[in-house]
Formats: sequence, structure tokens, C-alpha cells
Amino acid sequence: METEQAYNDLGFGLFVHEPWEGVIDDPRMLTVQVQAFEVDDSGGRMTATVQPSGQFKNSVFVATNDHYAQDPETADAAKALDVLQRVFDRSIEHSAAIIDRVRSL
Repeated sequence: METEQAYNDLGFGLFVHEPWEGVIDDPRMLTVQVQAFEVDDSGGRMTATVQPSGQFKNSVFVATNDHYAQDPETADAAKALDVLQRVFDRSIEHSAAIIDRVRSL
């Protein structure tokens, strides 16, 4: 982030501090996780995590994870690879869109 104010504004854009007033002094965002369930038949879900960077001042770390559960009774490597091939490009695009959204806040 260009300034500490921009960094704080991002945190307050993702985190509502009013419910904590009077209970925690000067509440700040530490980690926000949001989970979206996919609407297609792949049965996956994506989790997006935003938290302060441990490496750079006034910066955030954004991580995404697409998870596709396999039935342990019928799962095998070929089925897992099939899912990966079907969803990989869409997963990368979705991750990029999440990162772009966080950057725009």
C-alpha cells in the first residue's frame, strides 16, 4: 500500500470495527476469510484469506484455496486429475479477480 492510511482503510473496508468498540481498544483486522461454494457440478469451494503481510510494511497477504473433496470410497488419482484439469484455468482466473478486488479497496 502506498500509505499507512491506505493500509488501514483496506482493513476497515474488510472488517467492521463498530461491534468491538467498548470491548477491544482500537480493534484492527488480523485475518479475514471468506468462503464461496461453487455453483457448478464440481462440488468445490473456494476460500479467500486476507491478512497483514509478515514480510512487507503496510501490505497484505492474499491467499486463495480451491478445494474439491473426493469420496474416499471411490477416489483415485485419475479422478482427481480430471477435476484439476476441468477447474484449473477457472480457479486461476477467480483467484486473480479476488486479488484485483482487494487491490481496488
